[in-house]
Amino acid sequence: MTVTAKNFTGEFSGEFMPPFKPKPRQPSMSKAELRAQGVLALAQASKPVMKLPMKIKRQCARCDHFNSVLVEPGEAVPAFKCLACGYSMARP
Repeated sequence: MTVTAKNFTGEFSGEFMPPFKPKPRQPSMSKAELRAQGVLALAQASKPVMKLPMKIKRQCARCDHFNSVLVEPGEAVPAFKCLACGYSMARP
């Protein structure tokens, strides 16, 4: 786009964009103050925090087949068993 009298607004200094203006920094907070602010925010939240099931995806060490399992919060992760070949070792 060429600059003409119709679309020219303001000063033209040969640059495409105005200079960057950084935002002012917030005052630093200690860890205790940040923790208190987080606890207060959670207390004021209207929805309760829900823990969702975790999906674990593992690969068989013998046939390289991927298996996934859903684990509920607080449950132990079940032992691996390949659905394709029945091998019981997963890749690390």
